[in-house]
Amino acid sequence: MKSNFAKNLTKAAYVIMFTLLPTVMFAPPIPPNPGGSTPVTPIDGGIIFLFIAGITFGVYQIVQLRKKQLI
Repeated sequence: MKSNFAKNLTKAAYVIMFTLLPTVMFAPPIPPNPGGSTPVTPIDGGIIFLFIAGITFGVYQIVQLRKKQLI
């Protein structure tokens, strides 16, 4: 059975995924590149998604280790 902390953490992760990520995942339109032939590439929400996924996975691993009482 999941602990209360794990349930709350899962709920919080779902709230973040379904409310905040869609607004961050899309970059604003790119202004035209004046005088250059190379297009300007934005760094959009993909990096933020990877950051949040890494934090979520780390917290999950900590919870699993605490269940085994290794920490």
